[in-house]
Amino acid sequence: METVFRADEIQIFRYKFTPECMQQIFEFSKIHQYDDRETFKEAWTDWLEENADAVSAETERLVNAGYLGDVSNKMFKSARYYFRKKPNVKIVPKERTSYIKIDGAMAANIEEHVRMHVREKPSAAYLNFCESYSIGEDDPKIKKAYKNKHCIEKGK
Repeated sequence: METVFRADEIQIFRYKFTPECMQQIFEFSKIHQYDDRETFKEAWTDWLEENADAVSAETERLVNAGYLGDVSNKMFKSARYYFRKKPNVKIVPKERTSYIKIDGAMAANIEEHVRMHVREKPSAAYLNFCESYSIGEDDPKIKKAYKNKHCIEKGK
């Protein structure tokens, strides 16, 4: 039998729990984070009995949305394999530093020097470049640009 979807129906590929349900599962998994497998399963069985009303409401909601699997098994897997390993604190990404462009003259100098010294090791060629153009060796932007250009030229 072929399944036919109407244009106004949206096919769901990931059935998510409600935020309240997710919070309850997260709290359970953090309490039992370091339990061994058997202890975790026993605690999970007790938790399902204690929260039977919430579990049945969530099961009914997901089944009505079209979920065909075992909801309690889906909850267990979320608790055991996802929430248990999730950190308590939200990690804030580091702010990206602004890009500092190397001026055209410096880029041309790097390119010319690399062509002449492509057979040397990149570190030796860079030291020679710094001496030739009186540049400090500790400038990370120029060093990276030089070594990248050297690598590209060597690969040709």
